Amino acid sequence: ELLKRLGGSAGTRPNIRGRLSEEGIQELMDIREPFYRKAADHLINTEGKSSEECADSILNLLKENT
Repeated sequence: ELLKRLGGSAGTRPNIRGRLSEEGIQELMDIREPFYRKAADHLINTEGKSSEECADSILNLLKENT
């Protein structure tokens, strides 16, 4: 999913230069995931969702927790 979303923006993302493959992205995510999980208050599955659907999920979470 990340590889698809990144599209042609790899040139502007220094941490993925040379890693623009499923294996490279997975390696980077394996390193980062524990830090992301520790910092997260909520997790949202974005796979197969548009940016609008992801935003709606975030808004719904915020409404549920206020």
